[in-house]
Amino acid sequence: MNPNKKKRYTIIALIVVGVMILSPILYMITTAFSTSNTPKAESENQDKTAVEDEVTNETALKIIEIHENLDEYKDKEVSMELQYFKLDEYEDKFSVGVIDSYNGEDMLFNILAKTEDEKIPEDFENYDTIKVTGTINELEETHEDHTHNVPIMTVKNLEKIEQEKKDD
Repeated sequence: MNPNKKKRYTIIALIVVGVMILSPILYMITTAFSTSNTPKAESENQDKTAVEDEVTNETALKIIEIHENLDEYKDKEVSMELQYFKLDEYEDKFSVGVIDSYNGEDMLFNILAKTEDEKIPEDFENYDTIKVTGTINELEETHEDHTHNVPIMTVKNLEKIEQEKKDD
């Protein structure tokens, strides 16, 4: 084979390999420094609209609103009929929420809760229907890669609502 031809093939191969290696790196760099957030914002608005269009439970919609507008609810008292859920990952917190269908699956729409004395109520079981009154605050929740604020209700009053038993 002609040495010049061999040299050309080598140069072409190096260019191809270089492009293959640099393309993902250039894509990451241009994405990281991109100043346009419009597509992301539009996508988030579409996601919110999709959730709110499919979720029909008024209480679930109220919980979504509290999560989305935490600043408006902070330090305000709310009262709702919800369900009680014990959380294994917390010793001093529990969850209050409702289950509603979203994308054909049951989904829990909930708020973290704690009592003023930070003790878990002992007279309640998972799925008990309760009337809860409390003040919405915010809790900084830390994960491996980020930190964000979530609503937490400081419960002032919690009472079980007896449900009628259905005959089978």
